[in-house]
Amino acid sequence: MASEVRNLSLRTGITVPCLILGDTDAKPLLLLHAWGESRLCFNRLLPLLAGFRVYAPDLRGQGEADNPEDGYSLAEQAEDAAAILDALGVTTAFVLGSSSGGYVAQQLAVAHPGRVAALVLVGSPLSLQGRPAFADEVDLLADPIDEDWVRASLSWFTLHQPVPGWYLADRVRDGVRMPAHAWKKILAGLTAATPPTEAGTIRTPTLIIYGGQDDLLPRKDQEVLASRIPGAVLQVYPDAGHLVLWEHPDRVASDAAAFLHSLEKHPTATEDPNDSGPFYHGTKADLRPGDLLVPGYVSNYGSRKTANHIYFTATLDAAAWGAELSEGDGPGRIYRVEPTGPFENDPNLTDKKFPGNPTRSYRTREALRVLGEVSDWQPHSPEALQHMRNHLEELKRQGIEAID
Repeated sequence: MASEVRNLSLRTGITVPCLILGDTDAKPLLLLHAWGESRLCFNRLLPLLAGFRVYAPDLRGQGEADNPEDGYSLAEQAEDAAAILDALGVTTAFVLGSSSGGYVAQQLAVAHPGRVAALVLVGSPLSLQGRPAFADEVDLLADPIDEDWVRASLSWFTLHQPVPGWYLADRVRDGVRMPAHAWKKILAGLTAATPPTEAGTIRTPTLIIYGGQDDLLPRKDQEVLASRIPGAVLQVYPDAGHLVLWEHPDRVASDAAAFLHSLEKHPTATEDPNDSGPFYHGTKADLRPGDLLVPGYVSNYGSRKTANHIYFTATLDAAAWGAELSEGDGPGRIYRVEPTGPFENDPNLTDKKFPGNPTRSYRTREALRVLGEVSDWQPHSPEALQHMRNHLEELKRQGIEAID
């Protein structure tokens, strides 16, 4: 794919470089990097984002962007992002933010809801209020930034998957390039801000990607974040930590692309889905590879009528709800499955809060073949589970039944 780096003069008074990649007529996708990084942190992601017109800028104070003495509040960082879209002539874009870049993306969606067509939040916080443990180190920084300190700072977040040495070296160069005042003021702006989902409401389709081993952001906070954004999809990578983008750029690209393309297509509930999986089914049944799940049994939900379909999903989070909420006394289980015949979008979840099928939920009248059990899935917190049960009880009280 042809690419260029364009210097953008923003209405907010700074100039930033922006990598532009992809066909001019493809859907625009704005990438927002984390604090202390640059557009180069997306180098392993970019080749995997075919089908989008990608814009990856360096943000204020970082990379090769201007680094003035002020302008680092969360609101001002989000305004820079809106100004980047203005300078590019892009009215509305998908926005993917990594770590604190996802925090800026949330603020952009609150302050400029018409500019954000959808959000992909990768290891993004619910809140950054308060003083993190590493703030004392940041307060002591002085120019020039010590390379050994930047290298040591990478250990703040545990890596659970191998990351190429060249990529880590690039992140060290990002940190050394930043002036001390930018390190300090960006962090201060992030931690002083009212969390975006408390300051306003995000109503754009949202995919939240979270590392199950994250030692900075609690799982409970991610569930709260998902609950505050109507229709948000929470995707958990059990074997990743906070630096999800570093550890799984291939999975992030695949899941983000599938989510965003599902919104573009606007499928109807009966349209043949174009999803190759992998697929999952949540239940309390004890199954073995080769077993077949077939329609015709009493539903686990609602008034428990005989089900005409078998339901499955391409996201572990949706399968987790099935495992936790299904009837039975045993533990919840999630199985890898494959459909043996045609399947369609789940009409209970397609074209509801948002166009398309962002939860990648499906149903079939044919059998599902069990391929194996998933052992490393992450259950929802007790609070989230109770919230969902209360919601289902309210639907039952109102006489609202699932479409089957």
